[in-house]
Amino acid sequence: MARSPSRKRESNPSVAAPPQPASATRQERILVWIVTFYVAVLVMMVAFNRYAFIMKSLIVPVLLLAAVLSGRLKRFVNDWVVFVAAVEFFEFGRGLAYALTSHLELPMHLAYVLRFERWLCGGAIAPEGVQQLRARLTDTYWPDRFFVLIYSSHFLFFLVFGLIVWSTRRPAFRAYAWSILGVLYGGLAGYFLVPTIPPWMAANDFLVIPPITQLVRTLYNVHVPRLVAAFDVNTIAAMPSVHAAIPAACALFAWRHYRRRSLPVVIYAVLVWIAVIYLGEHYLTDVLAGILLALVIHIVVSRWIPVSSERVEETDDERWQVQPIAIALTLVAAAYGFGQLTARWIGPLPITQDFVERNLLGKSPLAHYYLGRIAHDHKDFHAAEVELAQSLNELSHPDQQKVIRAYLGISAYRNGNLANAIRALEPQRARLDDLDSLVLLSQAYVDNGQYDDAVALLHDMRNRFADAPEPLYWLARQQYLHGDVDRARVAQVIDALKQYPPDKADPLRLSLSDLLRQGRTGTGG
Repeated sequence: MARSPSRKRESNPSVAAPPQPASATRQERILVWIVTFYVAVLVMMVAFNRYAFIMKSLIVPVLLLAAVLSGRLKRFVNDWVVFVAAVEFFEFGRGLAYALTSHLELPMHLAYVLRFERWLCGGAIAPEGVQQLRARLTDTYWPDRFFVLIYSSHFLFFLVFGLIVWSTRRPAFRAYAWSILGVLYGGLAGYFLVPTIPPWMAANDFLVIPPITQLVRTLYNVHVPRLVAAFDVNTIAAMPSVHAAIPAACALFAWRHYRRRSLPVVIYAVLVWIAVIYLGEHYLTDVLAGILLALVIHIVVSRWIPVSSERVEETDDERWQVQPIAIALTLVAAAYGFGQLTARWIGPLPITQDFVERNLLGKSPLAHYYLGRIAHDHKDFHAAEVELAQSLNELSHPDQQKVIRAYLGISAYRNGNLANAIRALEPQRARLDDLDSLVLLSQAYVDNGQYDDAVALLHDMRNRFADAPEPLYWLARQQYLHGDVDRARVAQVIDALKQYPPDKADPLRLSLSDLLRQGRTGTGG
């Protein structure tokens, strides 16, 4: 019987697996260089105590350089240009979502997420509980900086991971790009439909839950200039958490195509989920919603775009594709247009009466203050006076009391309640730091027959606000109408007002000139 040649063939070097192509080896070296650079930047940020939220577009030149060095520039541009443009379009979409909510006064939401969070966490709020644990630490220096670093870098991570996918599993890159874009635009839909107040804002701006330290704002100490002022300005983009969804999408994709080698990506995703809660940026509810979004998108894309996970070695021999470049340029132009709309429409948070009654009334001591402000803005001064007077009893911080007294004084004065206006504004007299409130107080004194108090206050104001023309104007006006000074003195004041900035002083000079032309000389003639 003939001897089987199989054993001999196995040991024969001539029939061994072919060596890896030089281009593949070069690509792996490029990937190692990119990942090393990425990690080095993060380490340097920690070492030099520099933190900033870095725009995704800032890493694109690095990815482009990697493509050039690997000899696959055409393939990179053809495969990536629409993906990168769509990511940038999302950034401007975030700003537009906020601008529309602000401009159209669309409903914001808070109560629903707190109810669900308490149900999910057994009556607790996850960010609040985690920060209470943080407060027990003897030293928070390194945990704070570690989680801020994770938070600020994760948007760059998905681009670096995308480069790895593109280099090692190019047939799967299209599915990866669609997964990421599906998550981004699914999140964007959430920002339009349910603009939700994040934990730090619920705690610090609306006082619905105990205070939460917004560590991101505290530690970010490097300003990264942005191309458009309207870029990524949405402070109420909490539901779902795209910060949670993007790493989840990367982890799901990594497990599908890399199996055991996906462990670092999974660990990174978990760290991001912990970070956004630790930093007070998201509720656990937001995080779970983001993970669910990523899972749904992953399932849909997996069925829509079946791909092989086998590596295919390719060269850069294809032509430039016009269509992807044209689509990318269109997206960039549309993003710029969105930026212009955002800059035009953006405004303060739309704190409406409906929002206060649904989310704050009975839950926050700020409810009556906001209801008073809303009534004041609608010139319902009676309702404003009632609401602001109640909020004055509920808010004790000196800065809060100062603002409330200013609005309460205006509302009471315009409501004809001079005694209440004086009662609200007189505590401001001792501080002598709010010019508008003090001017109003002097008018209330005069209208209430307390002329001497008004003159004494205006003299104090002249000493305190030497650079402001209003005290000089009101003192001359009230004294002239009361007959304490004559026309010559008023003329001197009109001339003295020339030393102040024209935009402030000219209307006052004109008012005093009109007063003289009317011949109103008061009791002193």
